[in-house]
Parts: sequence; structure tokens; C-alpha cells
Amino acid sequence: MKQIWSRRHDPWIMVWPLALAQMISWGCIFYAFSLFVTPLIADLGWTRQALNGALSLAFLTMAATAYPVGRWIDRNGGRGIMVVGCIAAGGLLIAASRVTEPIEFYLLWSCLGVCMACILYEPAFIVITQVFGFGAKRGIAAVTLLAGFSSTLFIPLIEFLLARYGWQDTYIILGLILLFLAAPLQWLFIPPKTIATQHDTALDQQRRGGFSLLKLCRRPVFWGLVIWAAGNSFMITGVLFQLVPLLKSAGVSVRDVVLCMTVFGPLQVLGRIAVMLFAHRIGTATLGTLTTIVFPLGVLVLLVAPYELVWLCLAVALIGAANGIATIVRGTAPAEWIGLTHYGKVAGAITVPVLIAGALSPSALAWVWQHHGAPAMLATILCAGLISAGGYAFARAYRDNY
Repeated sequence: MKQIWSRRHDPWIMVWPLALAQMISWGCIFYAFSLFVTPLIADLGWTRQALNGALSLAFLTMAATAYPVGRWIDRNGGRGIMVVGCIAAGGLLIAASRVTEPIEFYLLWSCLGVCMACILYEPAFIVITQVFGFGAKRGIAAVTLLAGFSSTLFIPLIEFLLARYGWQDTYIILGLILLFLAAPLQWLFIPPKTIATQHDTALDQQRRGGFSLLKLCRRPVFWGLVIWAAGNSFMITGVLFQLVPLLKSAGVSVRDVVLCMTVFGPLQVLGRIAVMLFAHRIGTATLGTLTTIVFPLGVLVLLVAPYELVWLCLAVALIGAANGIATIVRGTAPAEWIGLTHYGKVAGAITVPVLIAGALSPSALAWVWQHHGAPAMLATILCAGLISAGGYAFARAYRDNY
């Protein structure tokens, strides 16, 4: 046992507690938001559009801090900033249980956006890439494999807590989970500082001397990845945060809503298991191309099929599988197509427009839904998927081979 403890920072020991912390963080913050919408509207009288505005603000503050966070982790490692972010997020969720005015809710979620930039996938991917180098694909697949159960576990859990204890006590419980489970896991197992110079190629070593954001912006592969990832973010954020309210407003039973949404996690996991098993045979380019086909197909099912359980499960299954693989591609493509050197800064630069797209998605889609109806909203999500597919094809055409 002592030998295992002394090796807790080794890649394949560290990765599983980090994955568990990711599962908890996504469930308590990201997946929880849409489940609080109906209780907050009923109790406080706020509008759906006002609540979605708070989420959009959170994504904007997350975007504003994504690049500085990536730069910090490049220089100092991820443990300190991820632990502090997790502790702050737990405290903010507890504080959210006492909000009475929209301005308070907006302020809390603007701060939670900063916390999300410090604790969700992007900083975790940087840490994994630093530790694993070009073997990061399997490490990222492992983390996202376990984190993929987040929606499956936390959506039913939060629905139960809301029904049993109400939204205020549920916020407190989620905050305590972050404080006493996620934060300690990250402190104990993430290495204090991990710089992956040992994984650099000869070209990386030549580039290590400096980093120019302007030079990065001149590379077509960078913009292709930005368009792909931003379109993907707009699409998945729209589905995750509008589908539950959409189905409830259409008269779908709570049971069927929960059943179809719980399919999302397992299908994410199945996609990631496939990547872990066949990572040595299937390249990043092929994986990403697959997601650009399957993702819009799932949205198309939502658009044209009736709101029956079998069709809803099929649509969520397609979207879940595609998102599960796309998350891995988002972490590995910059390293493989642009290089490991300054990976944190590159990932942070890509993340900024991705988060802006995610920030715009809930409010923009809520506006489309309110003024033009649900079919127009789903068609907008589908268009984002097609634009995303074009961006990926562009990045693939101009990629570097490492």
C-alpha cells in the first residue's frame, strides 16, 4: 500500500482519481444547471431567458480566464489552481442556496465561470498531456470514460434531491460534495508540477524558446479546430440545456425525460471505451470525422421524429456517443496537429471561442424558441453542427503530422 501511495502521481494511478473528480465537478455544476431552472422559475418567478443569461455569463467569464489558466498550468502545473477552483465552486454553490434576486444569481454564476475554467476538462487535459505526452489520447479517454457517467449519476440524483429537499438544500449538498470529495482527490493525486519536456519532438524543442499567439493565429489548422470546436460547443450546450425544458414543455413525462437523458452518459462511455481499445488503430482525424457525421444525425432525429421514448433515446444515444469521442479529439488534436510545446496556451486559445459559443448558445436558442418555436431552435442547432463539420475538414486538410 505504501508503494502504491508513493507512486500516486504516476500517470495510470493519477488518472483515475482525476477522472472521479471530473465526474463530480461536471455533475454538481454543469449538468445541475438545467435541472434547477423549473424550481427557480416556480419559486422566485424568474423567466427562463433570465436564468439562461446567467449561464451565458458564466461561459463568458470562463472564456475570459481560459487562456490565463492554460498559461498558468504550462508554467506551474495544475494541482494548485484546480484545487482552489474546486473549493471556490463548492462555496459558491452553497451561497447560491440563499439567492433571492437575479443580480445575486448572475454574480454567483459569473464567479462559477472562473471556477469552471480552473476545474473542468480543459485544465485536466493539459495536466494529462503534460504527464502522458503523445500517449495522452488513452489518458484523456480514461478520464472522460469515468466522467461520462456524470449525467447518468447526477441527473437522477439531483432530481431526487430537488423533489425531497428543494432547490436550496440541494445546492448546499452539491457544494459539500465538491468541497469534501472532488477537492481532496485533486490535491492528493495531481502532481504539483508537470512539464512534459521529456515528450517533445525535435521540432518541439526548436519551438520551445517562445510562444506567439499572433503566429498561432496565422495557422489554418488552428482556425479549423476553432470553428469545429466552437460549433460543437454551441450544439452540445444547446442540447444539454434546452432539451429537458423542451421535452417537459411538450408534455413528455418526467420519467421519460430522465430515462432518455440517462442514456447520454453510457453512450459517451461506450464511445470512449472504443477509443481506449482501438486508439492505436484509429487516428484522431478519423475519429473526429465520425463525430461530425453522428452528432448532426442525432439532432436531426430530434427535429423530425415524434417525442416518443424510443426516438428520444436514439437521438440522445447518437449525441452522447459523438460527444464522448469529440471530447477526446478536442484534447488530442491540438497536440498531434500543432505540437506539444506550449500545449496549455494553445488549448487555452482554442477554448476561448469555444466557451463564447457555449455562452451564446443557451440565450440565443431560448430566443429562437420563444419567437420562432421549437423546430426552428433544433434547426439552428443542426446548422451549427454542419458548420462544425466544415471546420474539422478544413483543420484536417491543413494539419501538421507529429
